[in-house]
Amino acid sequence: MSVGSFLSLHAQPVFNYEELSKAYKGNTVLVLNREQTVRIGMKNNEFDIESDHLNQMLHIDNKNVGYSEREIGYSPTFFTIKRLEASSYNPDGKGGFKKNVVKEFKDQGQLDNGSIFYDGYRVKKFAFSSLTPGTVSEMKYTYQYHDPSHLGPMYFYWGPPHLRVSHTVKVSDDVKINYRFFGDSSQVTHTVTREGKYTIHRWEAKNVPLIKSYGDAVNDRYFEPHVYIYIESYKTKEGWKPLFGDPKRLYDFSYKYLEKVNKDPIDPALKSVVDSIKSVAKDEDDVIRKCYYWVQQNLKYIAFEDGLGGQIPREANDVYHKRFGDCKDLASIITVMLKSAGIDAYLVWIGTRDLPYSFEQLPLGYASNHMIAAVKRKGKWIFIDGTSKHTPYGQPSGFTQGKEGLIAISPDSFIIEKVPELTTEDNMRIDSTYLKLEANGTLKGNNRVTFTGYQRGYLVDNIYYTGTDKLTDYLKRVVQTGNNKCEVNEVSVSNYANNDTPLVITSTYTLPDYVKAIEQDLYVNMALEKLYSSYKVDTAGGRQAAKEFNYKSHELMTYVLEIPTGYTVKSLPKNANYQSEQVSYEFTYAQVGNKIVFKQNMHLNTLEVKKEQFDEWNKVIDQLNKIYKEQVILTKTGK
Repeated sequence: MSVGSFLSLHAQPVFNYEELSKAYKGNTVLVLNREQTVRIGMKNNEFDIESDHLNQMLHIDNKNVGYSEREIGYSPTFFTIKRLEASSYNPDGKGGFKKNVVKEFKDQGQLDNGSIFYDGYRVKKFAFSSLTPGTVSEMKYTYQYHDPSHLGPMYFYWGPPHLRVSHTVKVSDDVKINYRFFGDSSQVTHTVTREGKYTIHRWEAKNVPLIKSYGDAVNDRYFEPHVYIYIESYKTKEGWKPLFGDPKRLYDFSYKYLEKVNKDPIDPALKSVVDSIKSVAKDEDDVIRKCYYWVQQNLKYIAFEDGLGGQIPREANDVYHKRFGDCKDLASIITVMLKSAGIDAYLVWIGTRDLPYSFEQLPLGYASNHMIAAVKRKGKWIFIDGTSKHTPYGQPSGFTQGKEGLIAISPDSFIIEKVPELTTEDNMRIDSTYLKLEANGTLKGNNRVTFTGYQRGYLVDNIYYTGTDKLTDYLKRVVQTGNNKCEVNEVSVSNYANNDTPLVITSTYTLPDYVKAIEQDLYVNMALEKLYSSYKVDTAGGRQAAKEFNYKSHELMTYVLEIPTGYTVKSLPKNANYQSEQVSYEFTYAQVGNKIVFKQNMHLNTLEVKKEQFDEWNKVIDQLNKIYKEQVILTKTGK
């Protein structure tokens, strides 16, 4: 289909609704055209940057309620809305359209919604009326940029299907730009032309399909085609000046936000805290540990990042007195406390696992969205995240593992260091259960389970978020096993307040009607925890996105079943094992005296399952689910 036949430069849209609704049957909306045009130049020795945006969307059916209320975001500090128009073109029943202009726009900030996350970002909210099938909604707006570092990315694939997407950059000769493209560029054309004193880059994609979302997938940035434009250098009255292009330039630009921070002496009250920690610490590592834990226990994480506050860490002295801060603020007070104790500590820019970029791949501020602290101990960097309240010293926060950190050593010196990924042995679940058969097919269990690493950390997070009044109910859900009839009789938890010790949960439970009796035989499925059984990858819709896990893990489950008096073992399931780079398992059954011992040993060895691994991965999960159906058979002895 030709895109041009559906779009009009006049007041009335021109397209064949019947043809489009048939071609895109099952879709709620179709984006007819999405354009962005960025103009970059210099004016009075300052940057002059604006971008025009156009979005024309065809509403195909009556299920488009979610598209009636829209919003356009902006940042008062970095880029503002210069112009905003919105209209809908409703079919008039005569082959034409009636234009309805949106007249009410509501300006709203994040705190207006009661959010604890605030970065100064605001939105203009508005609503289209009567989005009946065949209606076209249109948004036009212009951004004016006050900071050349906030041009942002352009995504070619976004949500609903598109007929056309284009991104144009018009650059005057007094500015030199470059770009970084991520994702599959095979469906995106790129042309470069000249127009007077301007160089024009244009990227365009047509007939872009619907992008399906998956709850277990990596962030869209890992696979969606998108491009970042950045300014390499610009001409002023003094001559050409560099801006971005490599990690060194990024560091020089970013460090200006740190150079005036924490220059005043440490507050006496905060110094007293550090001195009291030093007085009881065994060694320097213990000082670091105790300072970190003091921050975890005494300061609250609140992401309040208004304007330049989103770039500049607040003074450690202020953070101490307010007792809250965002990621930069908590990193700020950690480094000041450690320096006061005579230990070198550094601020670190880092991207969480939501961002796929290294600093070499994308030498812009968009490669990081978080700040932590770092110390070097015995030649090894240790990363300290003040926002991760239940992470022990020596382990990185789960959402930063495997990512690069840009460590600020001095005004002229930095180090890029990769945060380690915790191994399977760091994140263990060790489960021991004693099982006993009772009358009427009831199975009783006595269980003790130990969690370490991130397995521990995620549970402890939930314990604190749940609250003491609902703690027992939460723990019962954690240990519930076998099936939804499981009745947890007793449950208790220990060591959740100490980040340096494993978490231990003990419980007793009853599984009514679990054991099946057929004539002289009893059938018992000893695989009460069917680990990884729901990990199959949904490949529908031509999935490109890798399946993501929060952490690598090792689960070691041991079940001991007491053979009831008057019964012997008729058959045990066969032992089974499998090993690959992604996952491994081993199941063993053995009779030891009057008991059956079943061991379930499993390793998740990866944080991602990539597209080319989907088929093999799903075969493994299918095989696991077959194994989980196998049962121990006990038979009466006849005595």
